[in-house]
Amino acid sequence: MGRSLREIENSLLRIESQMITKDWFNLELKEKLLKLLKLVEDHEKEEEMRFKALQSAIEGLRSKALELPEPFKSELSQQIDVLESSLPLTPKMKRVMEILRGTKEISYKDLAERLGISVSSLRGLLTNMCRRTQEIERFTRNGVGWVRLKEFDKNARNA
Repeated sequence: MGRSLREIENSLLRIESQMITKDWFNLELKEKLLKLLKLVEDHEKEEEMRFKALQSAIEGLRSKALELPEPFKSELSQQIDVLESSLPLTPKMKRVMEILRGTKEISYKDLAERLGISVSSLRGLLTNMCRRTQEIERFTRNGVGWVRLKEFDKNARNA
């Protein structure tokens, strides 16, 4: 019996000696993890800037298309719409989708607060999102702007 207890104790000591402690983690990995998080944040900011440049170029094409004669105007507008709808969602747009998947619908004010942006910035973001995805729907309730997932709306109607 005493021998079994010593073997168990030795096993526990081996396990404890191999466990990661908070101090070891902070010493070995915290700084590297913070650097990695900073790199990811910088990458997302650069990606957002690239998307803004693309959106600006598309808006420029759209305004030039308005100046063209009619057969060219509508054909170019269609091509611009196809191009814009094929663009991937930006990181901020993906964050909006994550929030909507969690809440199903939310007011502009609450969504803007969660994203840390103004309501007017949110409106522009939602306009671009509506061009890129057919998954969201904007509406008003008691004079206040709201957004929801379209699939939620279909489920609510069927219920």
